[in-house]
Amino acid sequence: MLIAFHPGDLELRSEGRITRLRATFPYGSETELAAGRREVFAPHAFAASIAGGQDVHFLSAHDFAKPLASRSAGTMQLRSTDSALEIDRHRVIPRQPAEEALPRRP
Repeated sequence: MLIAFHPGDLELRSEGRITRLRATFPYGSETELAAGRREVFAPHAFAASIAGGQDVHFLSAHDFAKPLASRSAGTMQLRSTDSALEIDRHRVIPRQPAEEALPRRP
């Protein structure tokens, strides 16, 4: 299954037990996060954090209560290219024992 929200910018793909989210955040491109709240990434703004191996959190709506992935959890890879920050987030869905996967009978 492939769901593309913004061609070339955000891709969500599910293959078997693995769900992968790939995102590209172009440098120098203004994004509106909310009414009156904007951000622009400077070229290679994250290069030092990526090279230094620091933990980085990928959050929904910049909210730590809504984590999507982190480097320390091993669920995210970051790359700083000449044009953008690239994020590759993956999640393996654990297998359930058969009795938990089947509906219970009354």
